[in-house]
Amino acid sequence: MDALNSRLFSIARTLGLDSVLAVAALRVSEISPTAAWTWNETRKRPEIHVHPQQLRELPDNELQALLLHECMHLVLWNTKERIRCSDIHWTALNISLDVSLESFLSKSPYQRGLIALNDRLLLNSLPDTGPIDASQAIFLLIHSKIPPDIFDRIPREIQSAWRFLWLDSGFPTPEVCYQVIFPLARRCLSDEQSRYGDQIVILSPDGQSKETLFIRNIPESAEDKCRAVQEALSGIVRDLLQIPGSASWLQQRLVKPADVSRQSTKSLRKWLSDHATSNQIQHCLNQVLEGLFDSVNLPYVLQPTRREIARLGLTNGSPRFPRYQNKLRCLNAPFQVFLDVSGSMAPFYEILVGLVSAIADLVGTEVCVFDCEVRSIKTREALNGKIFTGAGTDYNSVARYLMANNLTEALVLTDGYSEICSELQQQLRSSCTRLRCVLFGNYDPMDQPWWYSVYIWK
Repeated sequence: MDALNSRLFSIARTLGLDSVLAVAALRVSEISPTAAWTWNETRKRPEIHVHPQQLRELPDNELQALLLHECMHLVLWNTKERIRCSDIHWTALNISLDVSLESFLSKSPYQRGLIALNDRLLLNSLPDTGPIDASQAIFLLIHSKIPPDIFDRIPREIQSAWRFLWLDSGFPTPEVCYQVIFPLARRCLSDEQSRYGDQIVILSPDGQSKETLFIRNIPESAEDKCRAVQEALSGIVRDLLQIPGSASWLQQRLVKPADVSRQSTKSLRKWLSDHATSNQIQHCLNQVLEGLFDSVNLPYVLQPTRREIARLGLTNGSPRFPRYQNKLRCLNAPFQVFLDVSGSMAPFYEILVGLVSAIADLVGTEVCVFDCEVRSIKTREALNGKIFTGAGTDYNSVARYLMANNLTEALVLTDGYSEICSELQQQLRSSCTRLRCVLFGNYDPMDQPWWYSVYIWK
């Protein structure tokens, strides 16, 4: 055991964690099959526990990644207070923390050790062939480099979640990760897997007394000490990893959850005021895209807590919120979005942004805009930039683009001031192309028979 302790402290000093060891402790124990951070209520200090088997088997680079992983958990220790829901799913939260912190480590000099560690811990227990069960596959969301032969065998909804978290989100916060992962965990994990014990009791190193360790719900008396360790670790992690963009993310974690709650009041008011529009967007997409997706729902919207609603004076007669609106969608056919950017569409820009944002994970990195011609632009340009040209509208350009690219499914967002010539209408029908439309205006859809389905936005 002395040799294992010696190796553990040697790795910590190699990483430059000496100042952290003044306020936290490293211990070799079997409370976790790999490693875990806890609050030792008996000794009044945070501790990182590493399993002796890991110290015997892991090479230095993997052990460094493991220790950094647990240090980052200490940086994120107060995430639970930032998630505005009462029924925390602990496994979903732990996976969310792992994804968020490893989004940093995967861009650091310790990337290779992290990938090797995840290969060892996450891939070795998977079946060699056949589909991978969702209850196993959900833990692969932690892995930044899933081998292609394994990725193809995991459920599509978990593939979609992995792409969003690792390809589209940069440095996703734990809160964003939780909003993505919670619905998956609720469906594919048992109730037992959603619970963790609040505390455990172990023998002290000398075997003469018992010590109480808190694993998840840290007592209020420990918050100041944990915050001191968090601040020390944030500076070390920032200097150690040297990742562009990490400083602001780390600084945000040091803001007290109460301050975050106060800062969110203004955005919550806006969310409430936009609730009716969000519901209409939901209804619009369900109607106009029916049959194209396995499921269509607005992504990543969490219900406000009762405390937040009460703080806004909405206790009496407050609107009813869906518990969770987010569901990951699966695309059934190649699909293209066309945005009418003629001058007459400018008054509807905010609604366009809402519609494109709601299906952004399906649209991908590019959308098409059109006036008298079609051109492709980045989705973020459509969401953030001024895209209106002042030119006219020509649906024929959209039809020709679909024919040239062999696309049979499209969504057109337009105000209806155009037509499609009879020859192109015939080609669309013969190729079974389905043009779906959100129409801003008072047009009668019967006057525009080329639409497969239409939603009139009023």
